[in-house]
Amino acid sequence: MAKLRVRVVANAKETKIVGWQNEELVLRLSEPPIDGRANKALLSLLSKILNLSKSRLSIFRGTKSKHKIIDVLGLDIEEIKKNRQPTKAVKKLHKRRLVNSARGKRVTAENATQSQ
Repeated sequence: MAKLRVRVVANAKETKIVGWQNEELVLRLSEPPIDGRANKALLSLLSKILNLSKSRLSIFRGTKSKHKIIDVLGLDIEEIKKNRQPTKAVKKLHKRRLVNSARGKRVTAENATQSQ
């Protein structure tokens, strides 16, 4: 089991991966830190990045902090750093689904082009 150190910037303009800084993976999430929404978005994003199910991820420490430690079952920290390509996973996620933050509704790519 790996302990992944993550720094989360919640309520950002867009969800994206900033990169590794001081042995922490820095992520920007568009969800606000209200009622655990940012934590749920974090686990969802990490599951897509690492190609793991959400049940293999849990927040070990820092549920109310921007510095978190995530338990990752089945991977070593070195595997996460070297073998995973998070930017491709996030780009793929954004192609499939666009989020209209002004209304808080999920909009598909087809609907987004029709409404503009």
